Amino acid sequence: MTTGKLIILNGSSSCGKTSTCRVLQDMLEEQFILLGLDVYSQSTPPKQNNMMTIEPNYFSAKKYMKEGLEYYEIATGPLLDRVIVTSYRSIAVYLEAGINVVSDQLFWTPQWFRAALEAFIPYHVFFVGVFVSDAEGERRELQRSQGAGSHDIVGNGRPGGWNRTSAMVTHKDMLYDFSIDNTALSIQDTAQQIKSAYESTPNPMAWKTLFQMFISDKSS
Repeated sequence: MTTGKLIILNGSSSCGKTSTCRVLQDMLEEQFILLGLDVYSQSTPPKQNNMMTIEPNYFSAKKYMKEGLEYYEIATGPLLDRVIVTSYRSIAVYLEAGINVVSDQLFWTPQWFRAALEAFIPYHVFFVGVFVSDAEGERRELQRSQGAGSHDIVGNGRPGGWNRTSAMVTHKDMLYDFSIDNTALSIQDTAQQIKSAYESTPNPMAWKTLFQMFISDKSS
């Protein structure tokens, strides 16, 4: 059986990666299902997605200021860690069954990323970095918070500085098969450029290179 292909869109919390994944699904000639961070994290109890009720064994965040800008010190708990690591294994099951997957991801910790590297290394992975300017990212965060409550960290509202912090964390030391800045692009245009890059890259190498950097070299 031929295994499925995986397209990963890695980016900050409000860069538009999940919306782009959905548009990309309809654009691609091959069928891809959407399985990513939002699917799995939103399957947890609602209280675990609200900064006012979240439990430390799931996630915690402490705000701090640096050069006049808002950031968050993030700590993931063992419950969330298990959910996320298991989500990578779940995606791998679909790939093993020959089902293509497009996946929105945000790697809050190096441990998450290493687990993803190990889970997906047997498969065809096209790794995309999705970027947005700091100002536009903050604007999108605030827009999503209107009418939804800025304490909601996963749904329709997020506190200011969340996009800035997540961009700093998830893009650290990354290599991509394709990178795109969608600050001034529509979701449709972003998806179209990713589609074109995917179709013109039959042998993506970023994931394999990152596996060598983070896993193989350190274990030898």
